[in-house]
Amino acid sequence: MLGEITYHSMDVERARGWVNAGYWNDDTFGSIIDRGLRAHPHRAVVIHSATHPYRGTYADVADLARRIAGGLICHGVEPGEPVSLQMP
Repeated sequence: MLGEITYHSMDVERARGWVNAGYWNDDTFGSIIDRGLRAHPHRAVVIHSATHPYRGTYADVADLARRIAGGLICHGVEPGEPVSLQMP
């Protein structure tokens, strides 16, 4: 069971400084990953795994991600809805 969550107040001046310095913006995690995959489509991706090894490129990974997203949409998941994955 999770303990009680304690929220802290936001230091507005510190947050403003991070925004002004460019550390905080409206980018999502997905958009950051997508931008990196598109910037270097031919870079190699190697996943060392005893059960599911993988070799491909950033472009291959981006294509797989789009196919997974399309599959989720076909099953009724709307863009912006949270999705949870469980890994062994």
